[in-house]
Amino acid sequence: MNDAAPTTAQTVGPAAFGWRWIFPLVSLVAALAVPFLAREASDAVLSSTGGIEVTGERVDDPAAAGYLAFVVASPTAIVFDIDEDDRLVGAAFIGLSGSAGGRVLAVPAELAVEPEPGALETLALAYEGGGVERARNGFERMLGISVDSVFEMSPADRAAAMQPALPVEYSLVTSLEDEDGNPIFARGRLELDESAALDVVSALGPNEFGYVRADRQRALWETWIEEVGRQLAAAGLEIEEHDLGSPSGYVEALASGIHRVDLIPAEQALIGEGKPFYLADETYAPAVVADLVVFPELFEDTRPSVQVENGTTDQSLHDVAADAVEQGGGKVVVISNAFALDVAETVVAVHDPAYVSTAQSVAAQLGGVPVEVVAEEEADVDIVVIIGADLVEAPS
Repeated sequence: MNDAAPTTAQTVGPAAFGWRWIFPLVSLVAALAVPFLAREASDAVLSSTGGIEVTGERVDDPAAAGYLAFVVASPTAIVFDIDEDDRLVGAAFIGLSGSAGGRVLAVPAELAVEPEPGALETLALAYEGGGVERARNGFERMLGISVDSVFEMSPADRAAAMQPALPVEYSLVTSLEDEDGNPIFARGRLELDESAALDVVSALGPNEFGYVRADRQRALWETWIEEVGRQLAAAGLEIEEHDLGSPSGYVEALASGIHRVDLIPAEQALIGEGKPFYLADETYAPAVVADLVVFPELFEDTRPSVQVENGTTDQSLHDVAADAVEQGGGKVVVISNAFALDVAETVVAVHDPAYVSTAQSVAAQLGGVPVEVVAEEEADVDIVVIIGADLVEAPS
């Protein structure tokens, strides 16, 4: 059958960027993150409008003077499904919403990506020609971010990962055939064991196109997550921390909260007499990332690092400053409170003259606050935004 892919993209809302995300995130990071500042002087940070370094003991209370937390992006992963012939047959992006819930975006192996600028090829061909790193580059370029983890999921890996959830009930929309046209399963409700789950992931009939297989993979992700969620609920388990060293750990985290699974909207394209490849809506995947991932690490990220230092007792101003940093082209890496919470004037302090233009852009986003060049040979961050009481009336 000649199944054409849908061409209408599903709408995705604007990025949910706010301090309501930051507090849960930094609480987790404070407990788990490897320290960002490597030197002994890492606790010496700018906390006055004049760029004076003030040292003191850092604290754990986010509302207290001296609080500091290191910022990392929401957990993300790419899973590449590999068949028994070592061919890439499908892929998925996973993004978590904090410690529980999130989203899965399934894509066909035949999706066109750019592993390097100007080199358009399918994920399957990228994997065949350059292994997981080339396929990863193409997928990350499409997403616009660098992900935390990449997993190659062989048939044995998938069997082991899914085994605790199997057997599961699965609805097969169309009959399943192997590449020679031999029937595997008739359409309808199935009870999948390990072997059947692998068939659903990898089989592609002679009259099928890759988008159909990707939709079966999407449905299997959804079924797997739902079953794990039922098992957790039946056991009365509320897991606060998940082992994200494997796809099953991500599935457990997804199952522990609100989640959804989508198939990327794509248009079918043909070359000669061959089977089709697919062109994704260029705005869809980045919109999913923007809606889900807080403080993302951009693909080939060259943004200067920024510390947000609050010199007031108004914690909502973190939101204003962090948003200004992102809009102005910086990357927030530290959220902190000054040791003195009576700073009057907001200042953007920049350590490296190469980043003055970015500092000026951030300052403009904050309503035109002053920019000061503060020489420091081995600064832990490139730019520090020092929040003063005058920022209350600044545009958000």
